[in-house]
Amino acid sequence: MASRCSARRSTTSSASIAMCNRVGTEGKMQFAGESLVIHPSGKVLVKANDTEQLLICDINLQEVQKIRRNPDYLSLRRPDMYVI
Repeated sequence: MASRCSARRSTTSSASIAMCNRVGTEGKMQFAGESLVIHPSGKVLVKANDTEQLLICDINLQEVQKIRRNPDYLSLRRPDMYVI
């Protein structure tokens, strides 16, 4: 669920998102892990599982600039569905 919401946010903001989460337990609280890095296109570049890990990935800044110049999500707009 969190990765889908983060992917949408990454797409609409045309920015990469790095989301981290703890793993293990502390008291009665259990942490799921599953940290991830998302490309501005919404693609998950790297995702951890429920163990302690170090994630490393490259982000092509030229691709990011291309996405920012031509945001794909604007093609999904439905102006006929609302009135301004």
